[in-house]
Amino acid sequence: MPVAVAIFPLRRRWPDPALLVLAVLAGAAPVVGPVAAAAAYTVAIGTVRPRHRVRLLGGASLLIMASATATGPSLGGGSAAYGLELGLVLAVTAVVVPGLVGTVYGQQARLLRALRERGDAAERARRFADSEARTHERSRIAAEMHGLVGHRLSLISLHTGGLELTLGKAAPELREEA
Repeated sequence: MPVAVAIFPLRRRWPDPALLVLAVLAGAAPVVGPVAAAAAYTVAIGTVRPRHRVRLLGGASLLIMASATATGPSLGGGSAAYGLELGLVLAVTAVVVPGLVGTVYGQQARLLRALRERGDAAERARRFADSEARTHERSRIAAEMHGLVGHRLSLISLHTGGLELTLGKAAPELREEA
């Protein structure tokens, strides 16, 4: 048990070897089963590639069964069949079930992270589109105002010219004021 407790913290740095060593120890001493289960859970959360995860958990299960089969007669059951049965139970409870739970939790965490990233990207795209729409609308209004002011100035110029011509014939003294 002290060896398993010493190996357990190494599961973060070297997850695969730590799980495999803990699996062998759990088969030899079933009291190490909970430690191996925690390691299987942690390794399954962090392993992204499904094939690697299946090989790792399958290998750990086989190592528990082989270790339990080899040490079963010395544990007090009396036969290798007892060791194999113990190994099957340990493999399921200490590797397979925690590994499946860790896989589900890890996939859920990765999915939520991806969904958050997609949501953030969609929000940035929406803000950019809103900003572009506002800029486009402002440009359109500015162009319209420019055209309107230009039209008004040309009308004022025409009216002024007409006033100068009219006043030049009707009242030449007001022509300068116009």
